[in-house]
This record gives sequence, C-alpha cells and structure tokens, in this order.
Amino acid sequence: MNTRRKIRKLKLRVLLLILMCFSLNAIAFSWGDIVENIFRKASTTTPTVTVSIIDFPSSLVPGEVFDVTVNYSTNFYQTGHRGRLYLEIIDVSTSNVIQRLYKDNNGTGYNSASGSVTFTTSIPDEYAGVYFRAYMSPMEMNPWIVEHYLSYPRDGSYPYLWSGNGVTHDIYYRGSLILSDNTPGNACYCVGITYETFMDAYEVYNSTYGFDSIAGMSVDDMRAFRRVWYIVGGSVGDKGAVEAIVNYNVGFEITDWDQALDGDFVQFWRHSGSGHSVIFREWVRDTDDTIIGINYWSTQSSTNGIGFHTEYFGETSGVNPSQIYIGRVVKPPDADDWQNRYCDDDTSSTPTPVVLPSPTPTSTPSPTPTPSPTPTPSPTPSPTPSPTPTVTPTPQPHLIAHYTFDTDEEGWQFKGNLKPFDEPTSLSEPGHLGLNPAGSTNCFSYWVSPEVTIENGHLYRARWLVSSSATDPDQTVLFRLRVNQKDSWQAWNRVVNSYNSQAPSDSTPRWYDVYFNPVVTGVSDNKIELSFDIMSFSDNDDTTTWLYLEEVLVEEIY
Repeated sequence: MNTRRKIRKLKLRVLLLILMCFSLNAIAFSWGDIVENIFRKASTTTPTVTVSIIDFPSSLVPGEVFDVTVNYSTNFYQTGHRGRLYLEIIDVSTSNVIQRLYKDNNGTGYNSASGSVTFTTSIPDEYAGVYFRAYMSPMEMNPWIVEHYLSYPRDGSYPYLWSGNGVTHDIYYRGSLILSDNTPGNACYCVGITYETFMDAYEVYNSTYGFDSIAGMSVDDMRAFRRVWYIVGGSVGDKGAVEAIVNYNVGFEITDWDQALDGDFVQFWRHSGSGHSVIFREWVRDTDDTIIGINYWSTQSSTNGIGFHTEYFGETSGVNPSQIYIGRVVKPPDADDWQNRYCDDDTSSTPTPVVLPSPTPTSTPSPTPTPSPTPTPSPTPSPTPSPTPTVTPTPQPHLIAHYTFDTDEEGWQFKGNLKPFDEPTSLSEPGHLGLNPAGSTNCFSYWVSPEVTIENGHLYRARWLVSSSATDPDQTVLFRLRVNQKDSWQAWNRVVNSYNSQAPSDSTPRWYDVYFNPVVTGVSDNKIELSFDIMSFSDNDDTTTWLYLEEVLVEEIY
C-alpha cells in the first residue's frame, strides 16, 4: 500500500511538471524531452584561470630583442573552454600600450591544466620605462552563435523543407551574394539553417568590432567554404561544417566529447546512412554518466521545423557514435578582450627601465708628425698619417609603403555603415583623409589601406601622422591605429585617448608608431592592412571636430 501511494505521488508530480512545461510558450517539450532531461548532466563548472609573468628583463635597450615568459593555469579541461594569451608592453609615463602581442596555440587556444608561453619582441624607441601586462581571454564565437540561434521562433513558423538552398534569407559576404532564399516562406533544411546561423552571427560580430571578413576569406573562398559545409559532391561520413571550419582556419575540431560546448557545430550520421547538420546543446547521459545521446538545435520534420531535438546512439540503428564530428568557431582578437579577460597580471610595481646603449668609442687618428730639418738637399717625404677608422653606419629602416594622399585616396577605402554604430562623415581631400563623428557618441568606422606584403622573421614599424581640428587635444575624439595580418587573425594596434596630452590638435599633428613582428607561415598570410579607426564613445570629447590622416609609412626595421 505504501508503494502504491508513492507511485501515485510520483504520477502527480510528473503531471504537474508536464502542465508547467506546456505553459511555457517559448519552448514546447515532448514527453520524451521531459524524461531525457532527467538524465542530462548540465555543466555548472565555472572557468577559473590564473596567469603570472615569471621572467622579464630588468632593463631594456631600444631595438634589443628580449623574451617575456608567462605561466598560466586553467580548469578548461573540465569546462571545455579555450583561452587566448596576451602580452602588452605599457609606457610607464603615459600608461599607453606600446605593443600588444598574443598567442593562441595556432588557433586552437590553451586549455591544459598549466603551461608556459614565451613572447619574443623588441621596442625600438626610447622610453623612460615600461611594464608588462599579461592576461587570458575567451576566444570562442559560441556566445554569438547561441544568441543568434535562440532568436529563431520554435513554433513551426520556420518549417522543415528539403528544397532549394535551405536558408530563410539571402546570404551576402563582402557585398556579394553567396546564396539566395529560393524557398517559400521561412522553409529551411539542416545545412542551410546552420550555415545561415554561422554567417548571421559572424556578421553581427564583424559589425560590432569593425572587421570585414571571416578569417580573411575572399568571396571565392566563401563560396568554396559553403560547398564544403553543404557536403556538395561529398558522401556519407563526410564532416561537412566541421571540415569547412578546419580547412578555412575558422576554428578547430573537438575530438574529446567532454569538451563540447553549447554553440559548437556538429555533423553526424545515422546507421541508416542519413546525416544531420546541427548546433550542439548538450549530451544526454544515463545514470552511470555515460553519454547515450545528443541534444541539439536545428530544423527537422520531427519538430515541425526549427527546434530542439534529441537523438540516441545505437550499435545498428540511431546515431552512429563513430561518425559524430564537432567543430568550434573562433573569433579574432578584438577591442573587448581586455574587458572580457579571465584574469591578468602585471609588473607595474617593478617597472623595467629603458636605457640608451653605451656609445661605441670612436678611434682618434694619429697626428701627422712634423718632419725634422735635414742637411741633405733631397727633401724628406712626410710620413703617411695613420688611416681614420671606418665607422659602421647604423642600419636605416627600409621603406616598403608610403601614403601621402596628395592627389587621391591611394587605394585606401572608407568602411562605413557598421551597425549598430552610427556612421561618421568621411572625406578625402588632397593631403589627407578625414573622419568626423557628426555629433554622435555611438560612432565607429574606419579607413583601410591596400594590402602590403610582409615577410617572416622581420620587425616592422607602421607610422601614422594624425591631426585634428580640435583646438584642445583633450577634446579630440578617441581613435585607434591598427595593423591586421591577413588570414592569421594577428593584429597590433594603438589606441589614442583624449587625455594625458596624447592626442593631436589643429596646431600639433603627431606621429604614432605601431611595431609588429608577424609570423608568416604561407603565402596566404603574408599581407597586412592598416586601419585608421574613429571611436566616438565619450561625452567628454568634442564630437563636431575632424580627425585627419595626413601620412602613413610602413618600414622594415630589420
């Protein structure tokens, strides 16, 4: 009798749970979903990270190459996350960042329990002193992808239809049409909706941070990338989206299932030979914590279009566990990586002085002796003076690009309409390029240069001559100077604030330098672009004034 009473109570609780679930309009759960949720293991572990600078120079000489070593520890092996490690060199006098370097383990990030990373660089200019700052930041695109897929309704208004291109709107990349929406209404199919989600999420990200490409891909690259994602001409067992992500340097493959995160892209195959392109949510586990199924977001007939669904593994039916492929998209370094950091460490309490090298003593030539008088009528020849030692000249930087804008833009292009930011007013006049926030404090856009060819193992310097129409430099709008390496996601930048007398004015144009030492691994990443960014986000700046780019040089230091 006691057992029957317990069963009745359990039935009532399950019925109450069902009623509560059906009262939620956002998500419609089936009875199977409710049972499966009992066995889901939600990851509640919070990422914890520490970094420490363990080795840095006690003094520096301009132009001298030096190392800084950073140790890190993480619990990413438990949470599935990855991290990108940064090192900044900061001027003690102004607190300006002189250099910003990063490493991310060849695009796959750091996720081991502990490790050590060494940065090698130099500072060619003289400063009173510098200190170093290290930090680790997230590198996954997953939050952007999750936010976007959750924006789709899951009420049948985006039905499943295996026809056409499988997308719900036209897909553009760098101004060119990649796919047209050629199905009625909001109908879509799996590879189409996952590709659309990838493209839409990345477009929002690029607009936010002022990027105009995905991993440096050209339009033709994107068309080829899309074909791999769709497994065009492929066969059962192909990796689809995961292969595209890896082959085009958009991210990396996850082979340890416990490392999978919400927002990863998955291509799996069933024993029947049918496949599915989905976005991972979580694993379904049994009471022994063994993974027995996958819960995902996609579009399928079983959910009447876009929705969440669960499928189970099997030995002869269901999902084939040996043909589950997981890929993660990685974002490039951006302006919020410092703000979003996991942790940081710096050497500000023990700054490193920068000293000029001791001058090399110059040899003084021996004086010419005066000849002694001689009774001999034959003249005595004067002794030959000792030769003056040859002084080895200091190597001069090699100029590889120079822009003066004397007649036109010289190949520079204005990039505007970067939603959700307001577009500034731009101009091109003989002698300079200009940007004006037009009164907005939510303004971001930029001028970008043509591609410049670089080589591996060299130190370069980019120099910008910038002026402003502001009479007070402390009223000049915030701007940023960037060097972006194509296809490798490396970037170096300098942000100029409207305080500490670092900004230019109408009477005092100023030169700003950014040093960079790119790692070139192939012909696809031997190009850089220079950018001149306006970033009007402060109420204290004069948002009616102009910023002018007067001249730009790119020099090879050694």
